[in-house]
Amino acid sequence: MKKTIFLLTLACCTIIANAQGPNPGMNELKEKVIGWDKIMQPNGNARTKAAINNGRTYSNYQFGLIDTFSSWIKKSYIPIGGLPQQERLALPDAPNSRPYVPIGSGVSMGMWVPCYDKTGKGLTRAQPASADRITILTNHLKAYEEASWYNTPTQYYFTMCMDTRGKYFDAASEQKVAPFREELNRKISGNYMIYTSAGVRTMNILMIPGGELPLIQLTKREILDKGEECVKRANAKKDLPDHMLQPALDNIRDLRNKYKNSLDEPAIINHMQLGIYSFEKDADLFDMKKREQYPWAVYKYKPEVYELAKNDKPVWLNITFDYATEKSSTCAWEIYKAMTTNFNYEYVYNYFFNPEKVKGKSYQPLKPVTTMAAEDKVKNKAAASSQIKTFPQGVFYMEDFADATSGTMPAGWSSEQSNRTFQFEKISEQSANWMLLDDNSAVFPSAIKKNFPQDFTLTFDIATSDFTEKSGRSVQFFLDGNSPAGKRDVGVKLTLSPGHADLDRVYPSTAVIAVRTPANYDAKIQELEFNTFNNVKNVVHIKVVKKGTSLKIFANDLQVKADAKYGRDYDAEMKLPDNTTFTNISWRGSVFVQQRKEGNVYLSNVRIINTE
Repeated sequence: MKKTIFLLTLACCTIIANAQGPNPGMNELKEKVIGWDKIMQPNGNARTKAAINNGRTYSNYQFGLIDTFSSWIKKSYIPIGGLPQQERLALPDAPNSRPYVPIGSGVSMGMWVPCYDKTGKGLTRAQPASADRITILTNHLKAYEEASWYNTPTQYYFTMCMDTRGKYFDAASEQKVAPFREELNRKISGNYMIYTSAGVRTMNILMIPGGELPLIQLTKREILDKGEECVKRANAKKDLPDHMLQPALDNIRDLRNKYKNSLDEPAIINHMQLGIYSFEKDADLFDMKKREQYPWAVYKYKPEVYELAKNDKPVWLNITFDYATEKSSTCAWEIYKAMTTNFNYEYVYNYFFNPEKVKGKSYQPLKPVTTMAAEDKVKNKAAASSQIKTFPQGVFYMEDFADATSGTMPAGWSSEQSNRTFQFEKISEQSANWMLLDDNSAVFPSAIKKNFPQDFTLTFDIATSDFTEKSGRSVQFFLDGNSPAGKRDVGVKLTLSPGHADLDRVYPSTAVIAVRTPANYDAKIQELEFNTFNNVKNVVHIKVVKKGTSLKIFANDLQVKADAKYGRDYDAEMKLPDNTTFTNISWRGSVFVQQRKEGNVYLSNVRIINTE
């Protein structure tokens, strides 16, 4: 009868999310201008201008590019919500890396999630540490897998799931990433090679005359010939057992015979980790019916790359940063905006490949950036989120979004996705505007700066659009408060899911509440099944009544509590600690599932009445 409900995960996560824990100030700092004057000490393997680094010789020019790239980043972007640290890199950067990787240099500017240090005045990295990055490197590639056993002292081999112009071999994958690449092409307006790595998360802008990577794709013959060499080499080093050598050699011989008519064609293989175990008995690395997620090509660098990379001019330049939207963190979103609307790619390209065009000119971003302007922007956003309205006598708070405009954040509201905007729609004949709670949205009335009344009635409406699935998209409501014992240790979570009007016996609408208190660590669950919130009756009215230690919740005037046949004492289970004070409310829309037609979900008519 009942729909599956996440009974084991209904503990009120907002209590945990809002706690400071070991990272004091992290929540407030993620929205503040950090600036460049608080940059951390640099790290990386190229901290000096020594000519020799990790046994390889670098010129002062190559090391000097680290500071050049850093200055370009600093002129184009002001850190907001991120604590900067420069990672100075001479590539390859691992002490034991092979000499056949082309020499390069550059900087990876990390923007760490910040928190206050032990003094409460300085800044340090929050733990566990994570950073958003802007990286500029010469002669370096991302999104490849090393074919370590194929490598020799003079040649580097690797696999990539893309061709030499950054297009995926797999049509479905190419279709998935193409919109991201096209968006970037529109924004930066340059004839550069753009490809994605880490799925579609990391954007790579590769600058090279001709727009094509200097790589050679191996044929089937080369893969098999080199494969024979590597299994023999591994066996000689005792890394491939004797009993596996002959079957591997036999398989290589069989593959030569099977593909004898196409041995000299560029090859595609069905897995990314090309090595000594690619030739186990009966394995066919060219059979695409057995492929992993992507088809992969095997590459080596063109021979001239190694010598050209040693010169005081890069063969290519790779600029990388993560794709972000207004739903991303402030730090990630500010980086993405800076690198897509302000970084001067044309100057950078000409600096290396058409130097006469920028002779005597210094780097300038497309728009000037200043710390003062960044701080003004942050202050204006904070002011908008704190805008307080005047309410009638006895009304603690109310909002029907009547003045809200689509494409904005409504005044006095904020979101966990703090830079984003919302859409507002009219529903049937109702005068209110309705906020669309889109994919995993999380919103709250940030203008509420004081504790709720001790006794109150809170109401709001949730609406669903028509849907064709057995149930529509759900929405979660959170009510957080404090007991005298501690901070944010009382939480209420209500999950609403619309049912199907024609199938309400099997797929009814549901309202599930969980209350967590200091004395009740495992949240108690109460559930109501009803049939007045569905694809036909598309609005549910929620009422939360708090009086003393009593908390009752109603959905369309039906109290949300377990069926009487279970013999549970609702009042006892849902009892709050004495003098509980509630401080925050928020709503979260469910994650949008692409292949499901679950419709939309909306919020409006929020009201808190003082009943003391």
